[in-house]
Amino acid sequence: MTWANVTRVSPLFSDERYADSYLPYLVRFLRPAGQLGVATPGTSREVRELGAILAHIKRAVGWEAIAWHTAEPWGPA
Repeated sequence: MTWANVTRVSPLFSDERYADSYLPYLVRFLRPAGQLGVATPGTSREVRELGAILAHIKRAVGWEAIAWHTAEPWGPA
């Protein structure tokens, strides 16, 4: 699949009550050996280094941003 084929992008966990069942739901649509891509937000500096979530980010997503990280913990790209 390429981005040209994507017709709709929706949040993976738009409601926390469905978080545990959403992945099994999604994989039903994959072909055998198919791939599922997940994109998450990241930051250029760790929130803990900044001392607080930036105001404009906190207004948009609340405390969820505390779980965002730089690329460093994930290893080389």
